[in-house]
Amino acid sequence: MFFIIAKPFFEPKILKQTMNILSKILTVALVIFTTILSAQKTDSVWRPVNLVVNSSFEMPANVEKPLRLVDSIAKGEGWTVPNKSNPRIYSTDNKGFIYDPNGSEWPFKARTGKNVAGLEIYTDKRDYIQGTLSTPLVVGKKYYFAFWVHYHCSGANNIGIAFLPSKISIDSTNRIPLKPATFQKNMLPYSNDAKTAWTLVRDSFVAQKPFQSFIIGNFFTDAETKVETGRYNHFFAYIDDVAVWEARLQPTKADISTQAQTSKKDWEENMAIVTPKNVAITLNEIYFDFNSANLDSRSNVTLDSLVEKMKLVAVMKIHIIGHTSSDGGTDFNKKLSDKRAESVKNYLIAHGIDKARLSSEGLGETQPIVPNDTEENKKRNRRVEFIRTE
Repeated sequence: MFFIIAKPFFEPKILKQTMNILSKILTVALVIFTTILSAQKTDSVWRPVNLVVNSSFEMPANVEKPLRLVDSIAKGEGWTVPNKSNPRIYSTDNKGFIYDPNGSEWPFKARTGKNVAGLEIYTDKRDYIQGTLSTPLVVGKKYYFAFWVHYHCSGANNIGIAFLPSKISIDSTNRIPLKPATFQKNMLPYSNDAKTAWTLVRDSFVAQKPFQSFIIGNFFTDAETKVETGRYNHFFAYIDDVAVWEARLQPTKADISTQAQTSKKDWEENMAIVTPKNVAITLNEIYFDFNSANLDSRSNVTLDSLVEKMKLVAVMKIHIIGHTSSDGGTDFNKKLSDKRAESVKNYLIAHGIDKARLSSEGLGETQPIVPNDTEENKKRNRRVEFIRTE
C-alpha cells in the first residue's frame, strides 16, 4: 500500500518539480535571513557609542572611596590634570543642588547624574581637565564630540577641546595655548534658569592621529576672551556630559579640508606647545626591572608617543635625565640613573630618532621632588624626565 501511494512522488518529473519549489523557498528564506542579520550587524556597528571614560564624572577612580562634595578631578575615573592647576569635581548636596563652597546664591543641578567638573577659565591661572577615550580614534575617520557648559558668577566664552594621542603633564599653572578642535565662540551670560543654564558645545573632526586623550579649558589669552562684566568678576565654568562618538558616514572632502586640527601643521604646533623648552617633563609609566636599567615592555606606549612627537616636531632636541630615590648607596644610584636614562635614549634611537637630537645623564638621588619618607614618595622620586633643549 505504501509503495502505491508514494510512487507518484518519486517519478522523475514530479521529483524535479518538487526540488525546484523547495530550492526557491530556501533561497527566499536565506535572503530574508541574511537581510535581517545584515540589518542587525549594521545597527550594531553604527549605533553611537560614547568613547569618553566616565563622561559625566560619576565614577570614582577608587571604588572604595566615594567622591566627596568637592574633590580633585583626578579622583574621578579616567580624568587627570594636564598642568599644575586644581580643577575639581563638585557633587550634589543634601538639598539636591551642586555643592558650592563659596556660598552661591544661585543653586543649580548637574545636567545629568549628581556630579560636574569645575574649572577657572580666565586670568593667568588656568584650570584644565584631561579626559580619556576608551579606545584610540581611527586615523581618517570622522568623529563628533560634545560637552555642556554652565558659567558660575560671570559669563564668558572660549571653552574648547583639544585632542592628543596620550596624556600630558606640564609643570605650570599658566595658560596652555593649544589649538582646540572647537571652542565656544559667543559670550554666554550666567543664567540660573534650568532651561538655559547648560549650553552645548558640539562639532566634528577627522582624526589626524590615533587620539586617546583630550583637554577641555580656555586655550586663549584674556585679551581674546569675552567676559560678562558688572557681576562678580569670577570666571568659572562647570562641565558635564562629555561625549565623543564615531560618525556613521565616511568623511567627505569638505570634512577633511575644513575641520579643525586635521592639518599636520596644526598638529606639529600643538606638540611644540605641550613640550615647552627648558621645562622638565616626567615620562609617566616608564618601568624598569628591579635594580636594573632594562626597560619593561609596559614602557613602550609612553616612549612610542615621545617618538611620534619628535618625528612630528623635527627641530626638537631633548635631554633625558634619570632619577632615583634615596634607597641604596649614592654611587650605585648615580650609575643606575645614568644607565636608565641611557636606555630611554637608546630606545628612541632604535625607533628612528637621530642620536644627535638626544643627550642623557643620571642625577641619582640628588633631586627628589618630594621627601623620601614614604614608599609612595620614593616611587615618585624614581622617575625619568626629559627637557626640550631646542
